[in-house]
Amino acid sequence: MLTRSIFCVFIPIFLTFAVNAQWTEQVLLTDQNLYDIAFVTENEGWAIGLEGTMLRYEGSEWKKEASLTGNSFNRITFTSDTEGWAITGEGKIFRYNGTEWSLNFSAGKALYTLHFLETGEGYVSGSDGYIAYYSGSEWTEGNIGFDVISLASYFSDNKNGWISSGAGLMYQFKDSVWSEINIAATGAFFEMDFIAPDNGYAVGFDNTIWHYDGNSWSLDYTSTTNTNQYLTDTYFLDEDHGWAGGQGTLFTYRYGVWQEEAINQDWEIWGFHFTDPFNGWAVGSDGLLLQYTDLLDWQPVNAIPSNLFITEISRGPNGDLYAIGHTENEIIADSEAGLYRSSDGLNWQKISSDLDLLARTNTILALDGVLLVSGMDTEFNTILHKSTDGGLTWTQSDTGLSEHTSMEDMAIDENGVVYAVANYFYPELYKSEDLGDTWTLITTSGFSTPTDVSEADFVNIAAIGTTLFVFHQDTENGIRGIYTSANGMDWTVLENTPDELFAADLHAGENGLLYASGAIVGSEIVGAVYASSDMGNSWYDVYAEGLGGIYTSITSWGTELFLSTFAGSSNERIFGVFTTLKPTPQSIDFGALLSKTYGDDPFELTASASSGLPVTYNSSNEEVAVIIDQSIHINAAGSSIITASQPGNDSFAAAGNIEQLLTVNKATLNVSVANVSRKEGEVNPDFAVSYSGWVNEDDVNDLDTKPVASTIADVSSAGGTYPITISGGLDNNYTFNYSEGILTVEVITSLADNSLIQTQLFPNPVHNRLMVIPGRSMASAELLVYNANGMVIHNKALDPVTTELDFTSYPNGVYLLKIISAEGIAFHRVIKE
Repeated sequence: MLTRSIFCVFIPIFLTFAVNAQWTEQVLLTDQNLYDIAFVTENEGWAIGLEGTMLRYEGSEWKKEASLTGNSFNRITFTSDTEGWAITGEGKIFRYNGTEWSLNFSAGKALYTLHFLETGEGYVSGSDGYIAYYSGSEWTEGNIGFDVISLASYFSDNKNGWISSGAGLMYQFKDSVWSEINIAATGAFFEMDFIAPDNGYAVGFDNTIWHYDGNSWSLDYTSTTNTNQYLTDTYFLDEDHGWAGGQGTLFTYRYGVWQEEAINQDWEIWGFHFTDPFNGWAVGSDGLLLQYTDLLDWQPVNAIPSNLFITEISRGPNGDLYAIGHTENEIIADSEAGLYRSSDGLNWQKISSDLDLLARTNTILALDGVLLVSGMDTEFNTILHKSTDGGLTWTQSDTGLSEHTSMEDMAIDENGVVYAVANYFYPELYKSEDLGDTWTLITTSGFSTPTDVSEADFVNIAAIGTTLFVFHQDTENGIRGIYTSANGMDWTVLENTPDELFAADLHAGENGLLYASGAIVGSEIVGAVYASSDMGNSWYDVYAEGLGGIYTSITSWGTELFLSTFAGSSNERIFGVFTTLKPTPQSIDFGALLSKTYGDDPFELTASASSGLPVTYNSSNEEVAVIIDQSIHINAAGSSIITASQPGNDSFAAAGNIEQLLTVNKATLNVSVANVSRKEGEVNPDFAVSYSGWVNEDDVNDLDTKPVASTIADVSSAGGTYPITISGGLDNNYTFNYSEGILTVEVITSLADNSLIQTQLFPNPVHNRLMVIPGRSMASAELLVYNANGMVIHNKALDPVTTELDFTSYPNGVYLLKIISAEGIAFHRVIKE
């Protein structure tokens, strides 16, 4: 927080930002595929690929290096700035000593994976289950016991690790024993990366991303657009920042949520390397070389009165935000100067008239039930106000502070001790153990001491746990930097503070992040924001360039960063509110769906998002099921993937989609046939088929193929009972439950003359001609011949002596010969061979 003399007009403007990640193609140095990339330091990197291709980056540009081999380089890694490793498809292992590469070992197989531990131990693996272990001095060859090609590997130590292969198989190295794990994936895993032994990711076919939680692998994310492509690499900086890429696809992982990014569909990415969440590189097919920069796209919105210079923004334990500021003319009280509060970051209200006499408000600290605000009156006297009712009423709370102390900033540690930095002709550090009622001056050491003590300042302070951080500058000696202390008395400078950084504010954010906002001071002043995730030992640029001037205050709040700034002319004063790179994550609870049956009533979907925002659904097969008003309406039997989604809003990131399989079984259709009867020698009657079990107003005309009733009995069948069977029904929505009927063939027993039955037929079986000789002479007798289908194929008068029938043209089979006379009817079977 900056509160030194300001000599301009301040125009605050709220700004929101969105991530503006950019991938930029670099100059093409080769047309060979590049398979991996790694950096020795921030300014030295290597990319390797097909036919021994090696590219080197030295701070500003890439150059092609002389090839060490004609074979393909597959992997590269660096364990330090003086040790690196690269492997080839012909089994060569090359080592880098900080100056040059040389052949270190020749393996017995093609090599595809490379992994080194912090201990200096390493592993390579490749075809036919081959693996080699590096002890730190020599390689030992071995085999995992499975005849597979290793595609990716990870080892947590020399007794535990993983290797991936094709066909959805993983091989686990547990307590020095290898075993095969089938995780039911559809294809090979090309790469894996672990944040910790119990937290890893693997990518491969169908643009799928799998996660290991220490117990088992499970599908973590599937692309909704490019399902027929594959991912070739994944890279994690930490548990909150990751990437996965492949054939025209790129996914980013932020705080528990995967999101698909739009990139050039012609890009085929094979390898990543990132130095921080905002900078990285990628390589790929045909010499593809990409640089990644994650910028912030600022958009202003109106908020706090535009004539206020915001000197401090603070987040309260209850989630409210507080902003404090003063007007252009610091020594004149103004009705708009003072303290403002917001519960949403967009709408702000002034909450206290008691602070109107503060012409120059310096800092605010929001505690649990307590607000502390410092400032100076028109006589330059320091005033510290305290409120215990949310800012409605205030009391002075400056016991122990020097009369003209300019309190610049305050912070509270995890034990509830409040610290304040101030300047009273020289830098001062105070602490209060009663939430600001009384203060004690702390004697400090470790800072430079100029001859003119007024040339030194404590500008701001922050606390992470019980560790304190201050920004100190000594103008006389040209010293500025961030210092740290565990007790508030003994201080040491952080060596890796960004060069030329003037930190106008320090802020301890969530998850142990330390922010520094201010400016880079050189030939011109450029606003800057840096963040550190390791207690200030290393920093990365949060990219807040382009707003103008110095960024005077920064705080994190939920899903947003808040940043105030001022520049050097009256129309350049900008107050900013920024969404951070850490959106509030949310997840969807969507349980498995019970199987349904065609004809079931619509049912409501009850997935819920942890954010409380409404969940939307999609059906992959609307011919089977369609979503209407959060309910599933069943259209047909079959299956459909039901996807639950929550796209997020200004406060919540998009949730990862959850998919559940909906199976709709066929309905049962009962089909029966009525019992019927006929006499011997008659054709079968029509069989009446009936149905029960129709749903959705269906009828027989909706069936794909109608079932048919039939029997084995024909006109030649003897008297008796025969089953009527039903078969042949087909339909997408019904299964058939058949009930048989019975055909009764009645025996004819009343004949006027038994001699009709004694009629002779020969030869029987017959080949050509059949002779029919009546048992006695009779007049006016008729002879009919039926085929098996009951059709009359011959009809003639019966000769009293002998009748000849020609069967030559008839097909082989059974025929029925019927004699009708005045004396009665007789039947005879004839076999044609």
